[in-house]
Amino acid sequence: REKAREERRLSDPHAGEGAIVDIDVGYDGAWQKRGQGHNSLTGVGHAIGVKCGGVVGHSTRNKKCRTCDSAKRKGTEAAPHECRANWEKSAKAMEPDIAVELANGAAADGIRFATVIGNDDSSTIKKLREEVDSTIAKWSDITHAKRSVGSNLYKIKKDHKELTANVIKYFEKQFSYAVQQHKDDPDGVRSALRSVVPHAYGDHTGCGDWCKGRTDASYRHSNLLNGKPLANDRTKEAVSTIFQTFAGNAEKLAPMGSSQWNEAFNNTILSKLPKTKFYGGSESNDFRVAAAVCQKNTGRSYVSTVCTSADLSPGKHSVAFAEQQTSAMKRQLDFKSTRSAKRRRNDLKSARSAKQGVSELREGTTYATGCTFTALEVDDDTEIPPPWMEPKPSAFHEDYVHVVFDLETTGLGPESLIVQIAAKVLCAKVLCAKVLCAKVLCAKVLCAKVLCDGATAFSTYILPDEPISPQATEVTGISTCQRSGRTELSVHGKVVPSCPLKEGLGKFHTFLCSLPKKCCVVAHNCKAFDMKVFAASLRRSGMEEAFKGCVVGFADSLLAFREYLKGKLERFNLGILNCHYEGPVFAAYDATGDVNALAFIFEASSECPSPAPVGVGRRHQDRQPLCPEEGAAD
Repeated sequence: REKAREERRLSDPHAGEGAIVDIDVGYDGAWQKRGQGHNSLTGVGHAIGVKCGGVVGHSTRNKKCRTCDSAKRKGTEAAPHECRANWEKSAKAMEPDIAVELANGAAADGIRFATVIGNDDSSTIKKLREEVDSTIAKWSDITHAKRSVGSNLYKIKKDHKELTANVIKYFEKQFSYAVQQHKDDPDGVRSALRSVVPHAYGDHTGCGDWCKGRTDASYRHSNLLNGKPLANDRTKEAVSTIFQTFAGNAEKLAPMGSSQWNEAFNNTILSKLPKTKFYGGSESNDFRVAAAVCQKNTGRSYVSTVCTSADLSPGKHSVAFAEQQTSAMKRQLDFKSTRSAKRRRNDLKSARSAKQGVSELREGTTYATGCTFTALEVDDDTEIPPPWMEPKPSAFHEDYVHVVFDLETTGLGPESLIVQIAAKVLCAKVLCAKVLCAKVLCAKVLCAKVLCDGATAFSTYILPDEPISPQATEVTGISTCQRSGRTELSVHGKVVPSCPLKEGLGKFHTFLCSLPKKCCVVAHNCKAFDMKVFAASLRRSGMEEAFKGCVVGFADSLLAFREYLKGKLERFNLGILNCHYEGPVFAAYDATGDVNALAFIFEASSECPSPAPVGVGRRHQDRQPLCPEEGAAD
């Protein structure tokens, strides 16, 4: 009753003592049973003032009384008790009946329910106008209305294939825009809702100033597939019928009422009155609902207040805990109402939905009503393998052999196939970069001697399954030719021995396994190119697990030297680094030459010589830069 008086005071501060003040309330009901609860034995209804945010009235309905039922079974008269059974009709009729009771009793607190905000699932407003006051206004809860749009669209989705999940989300979003942009303007809401469907189908004649399609003939929809309008006339007619229904109720939608406080209060009741247990046979049900009302209106401190009124100690720790919980709840409420928090919730929801959709598609049918009764073939249940993802950040230890390697490929993009692999073990003081997923955080010189008993270099040519592009041949000199009816690999016109991809990767795996320790594979521009090409080849040949036993990860020397020589050089491709450390002339775009040059650069950088002038003299002048797109490598 205190909240009722507060709502009266906030609605009309100048009202006299005996005056009846019109207030706006959000109203909702709930059943104490899981599922739809249409056959529940108990129910509760509550009205929350729009201005004060507190419960201004509540009541319960109970069909059972354990004491009365026990006496009836025994054939005896029930002992004197406070019987809580007050309902004999259906559970569906509980919510409207409680609303009538609360509206009739509001006059005792000097208030009148002038406007009721709620969902459109029950006949509450009809009952109120018939039995209380025919002038009571009804505002629709905007959140429930939006959900109702989606529900109606999903109902017809089976017969209209154009209504995909994304299209339904599009119509829900357009519905929200139409109402929000015309708040308190029923005519504007009505006109906007009627233009939503034609707008989606490319007809912009009825759109408002918000529509760019009215003046731009090349207008593209930002939330429809490929930016193109929808086209199915049968679907258009079905969706138009749904939107016309809402447009006809624009007066209820325009105020943008919300009963979300009532929904939140239902959760509070649920915490006191869990649906897994039945409390409706005694006064416990009503007491638990009353406890939820106290928590809503006064906060967690209601327990101490009740104890004090009963001449009991409120409890020092109980008071402190209540204050802590109330403060935390207020902070959480303030944070959740911020725009950034709302945006993050939407982003997380979209991400979860997308992940779930992909998982369900990949897994096939794992759970469905009666799925075991259908004849599912074994092949139909085969799970689609997950997509390859880039490695997650992980720190590299210094106790690994560092192997520089390079690839030559059939093209210039990361989707190309390998035609040459070359590698060399670093056998001197080396520049070791602390790397997180090929991203340099800190580069430093370590005096780490690597001792190798076996071979320290590797090179092999691989005959690809697809043609080598002219652009790649122009850069690397590698091409294919026909010899004695067989396809051979040639380098600058000279035929070289080659092998299939799996055989070549097997040789490389044998070389890496011969090293005394696991290795960290280092390449120049590894993150943007070599790592992706190499990983794709491993997947194609089914050798991922084999290489996991000898390779701990990849590192990118391009990123390492960018950090190590920051401020000393403007570009960091292999030719410029080789010139900087006064290295010998090497054949660029030959995997063997590139790994020898990179190994030399690592060895030279460990001694930190004085920077040499940057020029072209130590590199073939007729070659293109090794990393023409190195600016985009990050």
